[in-house]
Amino acid sequence: MSPDLLKNRDPKRALGPFGGQVAALARIGAETYFRTTNADYVPAVPSLQLPHQLFLRSDMRYGTDDPTLWPQQFTERYCHFAVIAKMGARPELAVMWWDPSPADFIVGSAVTRGLGRLRHSRLLALLSPVDHLVAQVGKLQRTSQTPIIPLFGLLIQTIRVWSEQLRTLPARYNTMVFMVTSLQRAGIAIAPCVGAFTVSPVVAQQLWAARVPFWFLRPSFVFDAENILAVVPLQEPIAIYSEAAGDGVPKVLYSGNNTLDKIAAIWRQALQTPWYHNPFETADDSSSPALETTHSSSRGCSPSPVTHPSAVASSSRSVAQANSQESHVGPSLARRDTPLMSRLSTTDPQKSPKASQKIGSKAFQNSASKGPSKTPRDKFAVLLVY
Repeated sequence: MSPDLLKNRDPKRALGPFGGQVAALARIGAETYFRTTNADYVPAVPSLQLPHQLFLRSDMRYGTDDPTLWPQQFTERYCHFAVIAKMGARPELAVMWWDPSPADFIVGSAVTRGLGRLRHSRLLALLSPVDHLVAQVGKLQRTSQTPIIPLFGLLIQTIRVWSEQLRTLPARYNTMVFMVTSLQRAGIAIAPCVGAFTVSPVVAQQLWAARVPFWFLRPSFVFDAENILAVVPLQEPIAIYSEAAGDGVPKVLYSGNNTLDKIAAIWRQALQTPWYHNPFETADDSSSPALETTHSSSRGCSPSPVTHPSAVASSSRSVAQANSQESHVGPSLARRDTPLMSRLSTTDPQKSPKASQKIGSKAFQNSASKGPSKTPRDKFAVLLVY
């Protein structure tokens, strides 16, 4: 049975970290929890049902797992996530949630490959607040009398790296959008608030003292004397994309509910995603993280614009497909030698064992008797013995 959260309501009594301006009840797993907060709303907790899968969405963000879009569980390592600017709270940072569209993608000389850059005016609008934030953090690092979170230095370096890449390197449309959202995420993370979920009384006290929004979760059966002024419905996420980004990106980056591992997977994906096809990977490797394919989305992940009908077919092919057609040691060779290998590795029922021994050496017989080779490399080995 759910408790009456308003039974201790007393507007004249000062609220502390364990009371609540508002509160909400919600079921998580088999238990009902009540959440108190110093804010005037209570966001829904992202799904905790296992397996919970983290994946890139069609807007090149991570839905409610994205700390710039939705509150996360408080962690010491990423304690600054609680003070990330809330979307719409600071007009001067509105560009940090802006979604690029195909009109912002300027195709360069490599039109047949679908490569281009972010429109210069959009690039300047994006980098202006980013550069300002970097300068502010640099000043804080030089003048602060208290230690600065070490992670800020890494964020600043990451922002500079991505800014230089966007200024300099042409890329396919989806790669450009992904790098824009990665830069936005890093920039927002150092801006002064989205708040945080916590189950720790100490964290609730710290965030309450800092006037940072927090939502303190407790099982409903422990409710006792907390002063709660109002009960509100949960605020569900809006403008959050549920569909995956599509082919060309890992289907699942992380499966589980560990906040540290989840955030690490997001940063790892942003830092390790190549701009172009990786020649050291097999051409048909569908797990390659390169964002080379195009797909439609209402938030801008549409095929890159082209200027000539003949370029449509060219730009719609991925680099991986082009490489597989041009390679002389790729899957095409395996297709060419398949009839030969089938002939060499199949025993002719009309031939006697003695006749089959005349075909080649003992080594060849051992290889052929094992049936068709499994890989092009194995087929090459058989031909070399022959």
